[in-house]
Amino acid sequence: MRDGRLSVHLTMRLIEDALDRPVEVAERPARIVSLVPSVTELLFDLGAGERVVGVSRYCSEPRDGLARLKRVGGQKDPDLDEVLALAPDLVLAVKEENLARDVERLERAGVAVYVADVRTLEDAAALPGEIGDLVDGEPRLADQLRARILRGIDDARRLAPSPPVRTFAPVWRDPWIAPSSDTFMYEVLTAVGAAPVLAGRPDRRYPKVTLDEVRAARPEAILLPDEPYPFTPADAAELSPLAPAAVVDGKLLQWYGSRTAAIATLAETLRRLAGR
Repeated sequence: MRDGRLSVHLTMRLIEDALDRPVEVAERPARIVSLVPSVTELLFDLGAGERVVGVSRYCSEPRDGLARLKRVGGQKDPDLDEVLALAPDLVLAVKEENLARDVERLERAGVAVYVADVRTLEDAAALPGEIGDLVDGEPRLADQLRARILRGIDDARRLAPSPPVRTFAPVWRDPWIAPSSDTFMYEVLTAVGAAPVLAGRPDRRYPKVTLDEVRAARPEAILLPDEPYPFTPADAAELSPLAPAAVVDGKLLQWYGSRTAAIATLAETLRRLAGR
C-alpha cells in the first residue's frame, strides 16, 4: 500500500529529460500531476486526461475536465505535500515555469519528475510527440496535433506583415516587464511578424522596462496579452497614445501545444494595428 492505495506493478523505463536527467518512468503512468497549464491541456488532447489526478491552480483548460482534479498550488509555489499525497507515478514540469528546488525535493521523495523545455516553435511542434510518448498517449492524436501546429506556424509566417512591425508586448505591468529573445513568447512574436522592442539580453529573460523607454523605442503596435497579467481594454486605451494597442489571447503567446496551432490570428491583429 502507498498512502492507502493499492500498489500496482508497473513496467518502468529510463527517459532523459530537458535537464539531461535520467528519469525512471512507468510505461503507462496511471496517476499524473501536471504543474503547467499548457501541458495539462495537452494531456487531455492526447487522450491521457483521465489519468491526470492533480494540476496547478493556474491550469484552466479544458474547463470541463478539471473540476474533479486536486489543485496543488502554483508553478512557482506548488504545495509539494499535496503533490506527494496524490501518490503520482509522474509529475510534469517545464524549465521555464517551475523551480529546480521543487523538482529536486520531489525527486528525493522518490517521485518521477519529467522536465520539458520549450523555447522555439519547433520545440512546440515536437512537444505532443514527446509528452505522448512519455505518458503513452494516443499516437494518432499526437500526430494530428503536430500537423495542426505546423500548419498554424506556416499560416502565421505567411500572414505576417513585412517588414516586421515594431511591437511592444509586455507580460506584466507595475513594473512593466517584457520578454527577451530567449523566450517562447519572443519566438511567437517574431513568427507572426513582430519586431519586439526592448527585448533585452538573453541573460535577462524578462527585463523590467519603463514607459519612457517604450516611448523612445517608437513602437508601431502594442499587444497586451490577457495573461499572466490580466491586461484589459482599459490598459490598451491608456497606451494608445504611444501606438495602436489591442488586448490579445495570452495563451496564443505563451502556451505551447494545442494553442500554437492558432497563432496566425496574432499576425492578423498586427496587420490591422499597423494598417498593413
